[in-house]
Amino acid sequence: MKQTPFLSTKVNVKRLLLLISILVFCPISFLIIVFYSFNSINTLLSDYYTQGFYEKYGIEEESIVYGENVDMTSLDLEDYVYYNDADVFIEGPYEPESYIEANMLINLPEYPVEDGTVITDEWNIGDDNYISIECEEIIQESLEVPPYWPECTAKINDTTVYEDVRSDVVCENYESPSECKLTIQLKFYQDDDLKNSYLFVSKLYTGSVYSIQLIEVNNSSWQYLYFDDEESISVDTLVKGTMNVYLAFIDENKDDFRIVTRFYDASMKSISGIYKEWEVTKGRLLLDKKILSLF
Repeated sequence: MKQTPFLSTKVNVKRLLLLISILVFCPISFLIIVFYSFNSINTLLSDYYTQGFYEKYGIEEESIVYGENVDMTSLDLEDYVYYNDADVFIEGPYEPESYIEANMLINLPEYPVEDGTVITDEWNIGDDNYISIECEEIIQESLEVPPYWPECTAKINDTTVYEDVRSDVVCENYESPSECKLTIQLKFYQDDDLKNSYLFVSKLYTGSVYSIQLIEVNNSSWQYLYFDDEESISVDTLVKGTMNVYLAFIDENKDDFRIVTRFYDASMKSISGIYKEWEVTKGRLLLDKKILSLF
């Protein structure tokens, strides 16, 4: 019987080509199939879980998400009432790089106080017009028992525009009331690039919630601006912690500006701040954008 040696110098070309085909083309084909299958499965799962996420958290898919490392899964369903209509989700404070805060003539004025003090002040805003404030007399017993929120009155010229402007008394040492200072919750933006000036006042409100109202000033005339968020119209809006509101130009051209407010509530589980951008138009503050900062 004829036998083929295990080792032979003879080469069968057909068998060699077949072997090469098996060793080369089969692995490549296998990798292509695996890669395609992986992409298909990944796309299906991504669509499934993304749809489930938006349905679960009640967020519109067209909501803008920007900023680095934004973890949307950190949202808590208990915060739904705060974020269901948000436009933007970020982490950290909302500080647009292109925004330039307008000049302020009055910025939370501060005064030393003691028993019997009556704070009064006045600022010239041009063309013989002025803003003045007068606060109620400081009472010794109230200084000794914090917190203390004396009531102040704000006027434009001789007209009272706000009768219950909030002020906050803070004492470094409540055993020594002479070390106390009073801060009036009032800001006045007056800038050459602004057509009008804007007076922010905080209503007398207990605790860490501040009710903000805005008055647009043009020489000796003025008007209240109403906050319009499409669902309701109100003469004021709430901020938290301090008078968290500022007016800024949106870029260096200073042709347009926005008013930005910040609110926070200790009941929030996954939100560190709610920022709102307002656009001044036709006697109203129209909500332009709602931004949520996540923990």
